[in-house]
Amino acid sequence: MSFGNGSALNQSSNTESAATIETLPEKEKPRKIAATFAQNSFINLIRTFLTAAIALVLPAYLTHRLSVQTYSAWVLILQLGAYVNYLDFGIQTGISKYVAEYEARKDAAGASMHASAGLLLMLATSIVGLGLTLVLAWQVPHLFHDMPGGLYRDVRLSIVFVGFSLSFGLVCSSFSAIFYGLQRYAAPTSILVINRLLYAAVIVAAVACHRSLAVMGALVAAVNVFTGLLQIEAWRRWASNVQVSLRKIDLSLVWKIFGYCSALAVWTAGMLCVSGLDVTIVGKYDFGQTGFYSIATLPTNFTIAILGAALAPLLPSVSALSVLRSPRELGAILARVTRYTATILLVTGLPLIVAGYCILRVWVGADYASHTIEYLRMLLLANIIRYSCAPYAHMLVATNSQKIGIIGVIAEAVTNVAASIYLA
Repeated sequence: MSFGNGSALNQSSNTESAATIETLPEKEKPRKIAATFAQNSFINLIRTFLTAAIALVLPAYLTHRLSVQTYSAWVLILQLGAYVNYLDFGIQTGISKYVAEYEARKDAAGASMHASAGLLLMLATSIVGLGLTLVLAWQVPHLFHDMPGGLYRDVRLSIVFVGFSLSFGLVCSSFSAIFYGLQRYAAPTSILVINRLLYAAVIVAAVACHRSLAVMGALVAAVNVFTGLLQIEAWRRWASNVQVSLRKIDLSLVWKIFGYCSALAVWTAGMLCVSGLDVTIVGKYDFGQTGFYSIATLPTNFTIAILGAALAPLLPSVSALSVLRSPRELGAILARVTRYTATILLVTGLPLIVAGYCILRVWVGADYASHTIEYLRMLLLANIIRYSCAPYAHMLVATNSQKIGIIGVIAEAVTNVAASIYLA
């Protein structure tokens, strides 16, 4: 059934692409790419609303069924396990960029060779992910002194399960990157929705049956592995024209993608410092507030996710357009997308700032609402300001100019971590 949904969506995309970009007159190519960008943004927004609905409903269930301490421990399990995802280092972005460029040039062999080189790099980062997971699990008692000692064993096991499955997911994400490069978002979007639905189902079942945190982590790991395999199968059925093989790796291309991703790795590290360490810092210095703070991050992440979904297709679209358009024309596109970005941020963020307490009270109850509202308002306001510049970052990455932004990324990362730890 899951593949049936993906197949239907992809068949629609394939039918539309009967008159492919390559066969269109030169004047029509930019228009076709822009239409594809709009279509993929719409698909991403649908995915975001579906997954956000799950992400918002599930905490309401968990906060009423689990103690504050157990819920806080579960939040930290997911946070530490998710650090594996930061080891992507922009490789998935690099794969989609080069696949998009070489497809625009009608060079299927070039797209295949770059995808294969990216897969090799992903294999290397997944091995690092396994090691990172073991270290984090080992250090749990040292990281969270205020966590009840009875939770340590289950938290450690759960981190190992989740971290190992996400390390496997790093490798599988290479195949989804191919779809993004081909600007066919239906298959990876369908698989992500399946992942979120199964995740919610197994967590609700585990909590309803009063299972341990270790069992919850094992079930989440099983879901991650299953949907990772779906990504590989989707590529094999619908995108295997971009061939992926480790037998004939061109090391020069590996270094090319590594060089492209080196600046993105700095950006990734910066993102980790800005938005990936906050819950962990709260857990270390004030474990009792972890659950409340994590609830505040969810509506904030929802706002960011909507924007991210709308902007995600910008990278492959601009990568393809850079072959066809002048810098001045790309600048006009950037200005237009920036206006849309500001509108999205204000429409999604301001209602939460104004009516946040009422929404929280209905959602997670009065106790969580009273402890969470100030966190929520500060996070929303800060992120509305911060993400107004998101289109510029996407444009830099798409045009291979990401090194320009490194100084700003480092400054923001250092300031955020230093201030967070000092104030905590």
